[in-house]
Amino acid sequence: MEFTELVHELRGEVIENVHYGAICVVDERGKVVHRAGDPEHMTFLRSAAKPFQAIPVLKRRIPEIYELTGGETALFAGSHRGEEYHIAALESMYKEWMNEYESPWSIFEKVSLANHIDRTEILKTLGNAEVKKIKKMF
Repeated sequence: MEFTELVHELRGEVIENVHYGAICVVDERGKVVHRAGDPEHMTFLRSAAKPFQAIPVLKRRIPEIYELTGGETALFAGSHRGEEYHIAALESMYKEWMNEYESPWSIFEKVSLANHIDRTEILKTLGNAEVKKIKKMF
């Protein structure tokens, strides 16, 4: 197993983390064209899959429809540590997506759009008791 140093993560001027790994880029025939570490190493996707989680959001043009900033959109694609700029982006999205005057049904519509699921399925998933709780919130 051959890992190589891929990234230094700094906190101020102090190296906080050093990430080692193996990564490769292949062409359309599967031929390795760039690599760092052993391209044959088998591993689990784990956090590397996070960018793929954003695909449905991007395909449905959610950032354009809701006029999200780059920072807000980036939250769909990765892990975060709850740093100030992450919290600011989430709060901004919350203010944009969930208004005080908004009904639970319009929120269901947004969830439906973002997740490509119909409102009936959302209601089935939440169940009557949960829906009643949500209605009382508004």
